[in-house]
Amino acid sequence: LDALGVPYIAIAGTLLGAIRHLDRIPWDDDIDLCVDAAHEARLFGLVAAQQALRLGAQGPRGVGYATRRAIRYLMAKGHELRVEAARSLTFRVAPREVAVHAPAVDIWMCYGLQGTATTQRLGEVTLMSKAYGARVPVAAVLPRQKLPFGDFALWAPAKPQEVTRLYFLSGGYTEDPLTNCRGRKVHISVGKTLEYLDVVPCSHLEGWGLPVAGPWIPAFGPGTKNEDEALGKAALQALSDVVRARLPGVMLGDFTVRAARRSASEGSEPRVIVSASAARGRRSRSGSADSSSGDSGEEAPLRCQGLLWRREAVDREEDLLEPGLAGSRGEGFVLRSLVCQGGPKTASYVWEDSWHALLA
Repeated sequence: LDALGVPYIAIAGTLLGAIRHLDRIPWDDDIDLCVDAAHEARLFGLVAAQQALRLGAQGPRGVGYATRRAIRYLMAKGHELRVEAARSLTFRVAPREVAVHAPAVDIWMCYGLQGTATTQRLGEVTLMSKAYGARVPVAAVLPRQKLPFGDFALWAPAKPQEVTRLYFLSGGYTEDPLTNCRGRKVHISVGKTLEYLDVVPCSHLEGWGLPVAGPWIPAFGPGTKNEDEALGKAALQALSDVVRARLPGVMLGDFTVRAARRSASEGSEPRVIVSASAARGRRSRSGSADSSSGDSGEEAPLRCQGLLWRREAVDREEDLLEPGLAGSRGEGFVLRSLVCQGGPKTASYVWEDSWHALLA
């Protein structure tokens, strides 16, 4: 979806996993993402072009660079995009030449995700089905943010806990999904579906080695543990190093740092969120940054959020193959995402695609 240029958010069990486990729910077997229904034609076009390429036929006219890039990416990964269902239109990204119920990524149509004038007027976003889907306030969805999901950073709603509770409440689940774990529907090879209805406190799973994330804890402030403060300082240094090297015209300030860990020993490296304001300055003749614009129309500072992973050892050569950056002095931390956003008229900037954009 990033290659295609289609904005998305994680929803349903995928969003719950990002909140509750910092990863996929251990017993889940698919990923659920949501795109605005306005992109339906682009996804259909990708499916048609992909099938034409496979058959050696001429593809649809007007296939643009983004679609060709998305197809190339799918081919490189050995996957394809399919139309999975029509009643509640769903696309699926799955490996080629595998069983029907292999793990996959389901892409659902949502309504109002684009943040158009109509969305603002109605004040809500509808998830998955226009007629029957959960309805959540626009303010709970936009602007999007990134959350840790295993070794990745996925786009998520602005208020993920609120969206998750409203989604499961609309499905008839009365228990709090953030603290109670329920068995899921399991697809089996003979085409049947089993559903486990047991509900237990998620804390009970820790004794079985299943990872459950702790709360996001401030790294600085009254009552902060020394280890959390040291973690916050190291993450802040790593982010500052990357921004200084990659975005020399941007000055970060007004920091808040939060960290979270997973309870299970495997994959328990802390994830850290650093929030900061970013002033887009210009360089003076002396080489120092100058944030004054000299006119009354100066733009408000951007709000930036960085996601950092801690690793015991950072292999900088190996990390060139990953979607992250290691700071020169922030040993053990890798920046996985940096998103900067301003007011309603200011575009969002994501470091993976637009390092230069903040300097424009």
